[in-house]
Amino acid sequence: MVAKKKICKGCKTEQYIWARGYCKLCSVKYPKDGNKVTKIAPLSDKRKKQNAEYLKLRLEFLNEHQLCQVKLPGCKIYASDVHHVQGRIGNLLVDVDNFVAICRPCHDYVELNPLWSKENGFSKNRI
Repeated sequence: MVAKKKICKGCKTEQYIWARGYCKLCSVKYPKDGNKVTKIAPLSDKRKKQNAEYLKLRLEFLNEHQLCQVKLPGCKIYASDVHHVQGRIGNLLVDVDNFVAICRPCHDYVELNPLWSKENGFSKNRI
């Protein structure tokens, strides 16, 4: 048996029909219930609240700690970033005890050299 091309209900072009009168691409766009497929939200409601809280805490922290706390060669002296010593997973995102005020060149160095960072107290194991 040879399949025949028919007009797709979705894109209105002549295609091989896969399901319910739709071509392969349109059958994904138009599921059985007739509604389009919804995308998964990039952030949960809980994480959105944490991000809003973090932005306030970050601003307060950088106002209190204006100088870079790492001070490596090439340091810009004034802090522009907040480094999270134990990472940003879960509630660690808003844990101020986990913050270090840091300039961008020092932050790049700390992130790219994890062994040095752990030896000097700028990173901790996350487990």
